[in-house]
Amino acid sequence: MKTSSKRGDSGYVVKFVPIGPSAPKEFRFSKFGFLALIVGIIVFLASGVVSTVAFMKSNIDKRRLASLERENRELKNSLAVIQSKIDSLGAIVDSLAKENVSLKLMAGIIDSSALMVVDDRISLATDLRGVGGNAPTKPQEEVGEQIDQLLGLARKERILMTYVADSIKRKQEYFDHVPSIMPTFGVFTSGFGYRRDPFTGRIKLHEGLDIAGPVGTPVYATADGVVVKAEWHHGYGKLVEIDHGYGFRTRYGHLHQIYVHVGQKVKRGQKIGALGNTGRSTGPHLHYEVRINGAPKNPIRFILPEKQIVD
Repeated sequence: MKTSSKRGDSGYVVKFVPIGPSAPKEFRFSKFGFLALIVGIIVFLASGVVSTVAFMKSNIDKRRLASLERENRELKNSLAVIQSKIDSLGAIVDSLAKENVSLKLMAGIIDSSALMVVDDRISLATDLRGVGGNAPTKPQEEVGEQIDQLLGLARKERILMTYVADSIKRKQEYFDHVPSIMPTFGVFTSGFGYRRDPFTGRIKLHEGLDIAGPVGTPVYATADGVVVKAEWHHGYGKLVEIDHGYGFRTRYGHLHQIYVHVGQKVKRGQKIGALGNTGRSTGPHLHYEVRINGAPKNPIRFILPEKQIVD
């Protein structure tokens, strides 16, 4: 189709020439009518463009809104998962703090007056985790602050736990070297203190504890240590002496047999000899001594009830 126009004195002529055999058609417009036609065409085209743009923008906005809503749901779900993990972390921090209190009391690092301070720290960790239940989702910044504070508390508790463990280990090592069990099975026949010497009749300090029993009854080390004597000794007969460290030494006299040698390390409860009747003895028994820095002490003070001994 071919269009043409010619301008006359009275207006405009627009001719449409078809491609086929049809005759051309002419349309005459006044100046005002032609201008109105042009404006109409422009307005039509413009409205079409605006409508198209608006339609496309509307679709884009809808897709963007749907995407934002989906992302918002995913974010809420992620925050809910994070909050759940915060609750778990808070529970762990609570447990560590409470366990630290018990361990520190056992280790003698703190006394019961310090419990209030620790309780405040536990309360803080509980506040950070929330009361529980379906609490509203918290802002991401607040969740981040909770995590940072809980991690800080966890790091402090870990440091305290390490210190407490080291302290308990040192104390355990000390306890392992403190005499604390019966050296043999038998009957107490003579205790620690002043008594009349059965051989001289004079009053003399009996520096140990006598336990009578059948010859050959096992004799045990009462704490960890190193054997410093395993020999015949005047008065004691066959004697074993153990250095436990920390100033503690024990002696086991009148033995029938000796099962250890000088320099040997022994553990609490290890068999070191057999009860006998050697040396200055009035009958089969074990003469047992506990010394601290060379001074004899009452061995009864270093024998715990059997139910308290764990080896």
